[in-house]
Amino acid sequence: MDYLFKTFDELERSAIKCSKNAPKRLQHSTYLYFIARFFVSMYEVLYAEIPIQVWNEYRNALDHLFRYISTPVENDHLKKMEGHLLRSVLDITKLMYYKSKEYLDNEGNIYKDDEVVRQLASAAEELFIKARQEDIDLGGESNQDVKILKLYMQCAFLVIDLRSHINNKITSNVKI
Repeated sequence: MDYLFKTFDELERSAIKCSKNAPKRLQHSTYLYFIARFFVSMYEVLYAEIPIQVWNEYRNALDHLFRYISTPVENDHLKKMEGHLLRSVLDITKLMYYKSKEYLDNEGNIYKDDEVVRQLASAAEELFIKARQEDIDLGGESNQDVKILKLYMQCAFLVIDLRSHINNKITSNVKI
């Protein structure tokens, strides 16, 4: 199965390019939303369900955007909006990891001996553990937040590759 972005670098380049079209104060929010939107789409394709907690973060982010726009005095609603968008990326990438782990422990278990499955699952788990160890520092400096986000996003791309590999194995075994 082909996807719009095959690597984290491709996704990030497109997110940066898209965010440059936004007003300066909204560029980081646009970057975060672009990334979240991609992973939400992938989650919905791979797992055929809507990640409600991520949509709740979107709703909260939108609420803060309109509060920012409609409040005549300087306020912190843009910062709060970015916080919700950051959480949406974190939530969706973590959900993707947990869902893939659940899948492999259950119906995907028949592929546990496949070398590619083992390698991708192991690499995803290593990245996820590293990200979890570092995400205690979230909410500090923006650079640190982006570094941690990148770990989770790279893990999510491994999960996408893993599911794609399994899906290809499934479809190659189907007789028409």
